[in-house]
Amino acid sequence: MRVMVTGCAGRNGAHIVRTLAEMGHLVNALDHPTASFERVDNQNNVNVFKADLLKPEDVKEACRGMDVVLHLAEIRPPSSEASLERTMVINTTGTRNLVEALESSTALIFPSSVAVYGRTQGEEPPITVDHPCEAMDNYSRSKIAAEAVIRESFVPYAILSNCCICSRTLRIPIAETIKRRYNIGFPSAIVRADNEVDKRR
Repeated sequence: MRVMVTGCAGRNGAHIVRTLAEMGHLVNALDHPTASFERVDNQNNVNVFKADLLKPEDVKEACRGMDVVLHLAEIRPPSSEASLERTMVINTTGTRNLVEALESSTALIFPSSVAVYGRTQGEEPPITVDHPCEAMDNYSRSKIAAEAVIRESFVPYAILSNCCICSRTLRIPIAETIKRRYNIGFPSAIVRADNEVDKRR
């Protein structure tokens, strides 16, 4: 299978690129030219694209002939909260350029966020995908807009409502950090690379 991964220079993106390549898939690994590509350089089955999602011509070249695109590229908290305009441009306009560059047969997988559902800690679980979206910060606002772009497009897609994901080497108690920083007490599922799931409140 031919797969493109945006945001390939990040921890999760690089891990996915490496895993797909080791499985024998052909991978186009894309990230911004200013990113560090040391995690994905010089790998078999991997073509690196140093491209800007805000430049449609660059995106179209990287998407050509792909079966699936996994769109990980984004600006996330706390950086996303410094500027609504910048966050919307990167997370929403970048997604629009990607969707418009895809061929009609190319499937798009978009890891969004549970943040699009707003502050749900006072509601009865489970919170399902039918829950109304409610922006609570720049990041969630941009993700809601990006989801709308995808739903209105012609491409086959899957939107994932992700919570926190980290590798086994990351020992920071993320759920507790989020609680302290944002005063939010929602349950979090931290999924690690060894498939353990640590549910915290």
